[in-house]
Amino acid sequence: MALLTAEAILKADDRKIEVVSVPEWGGEVAIRGLDGLGRDDYYASLADLRAGRGGAQARANIRNAMARLLVLCIVNSTDPDEAQPMFTVDQVWELGKKSAAALSRCEDVAMRLSGMSEDEVKLMGEGSATPAMNGDSTSS
Repeated sequence: MALLTAEAILKADDRKIEVVSVPEWGGEVAIRGLDGLGRDDYYASLADLRAGRGGAQARANIRNAMARLLVLCIVNSTDPDEAQPMFTVDQVWELGKKSAAALSRCEDVAMRLSGMSEDEVKLMGEGSATPAMNGDSTSS
C-alpha cells in the first residue's frame, strides 16, 4: 500500500453517516461522526474549570452529555455534502429530556463513528485542563 499525500488525506471523504432506527421517536435519524475539532470541543465540554488552590482545577461535567454529543451528530441528511446538524445548541436541554434508551442508542453510534470510547470520554471529563463550555451550551 502506498503512502498517502497531504492532498489525498485532506480530500478524503472520511466522515461517515449512519441511519439509526429510533422506534421511541417513530422513525430513523441520520448520525454523522464528529471531525477532529468537533470531538476536541466535545471533550472540552466535559470538563468544568473552577478556581482552586494553585490555579484552575478541572472536574467532570457530564450533565446532559448524551444530548450535547447528539446535538453535534444528528444531521438532516444522509448526503455528506448536504448534511447539517438538525438541532441547535439552544435545543440541547430539550433533547436531553427525551427517552434515555433512544438517546443511548444514538449515542452509541455517534461515539463509534467519532472514534470515541466510553472510557476515553470519562477520562477526558475527569482530567481535562481544557477550558470548559458552560453546562447549557455546546459547540458545532
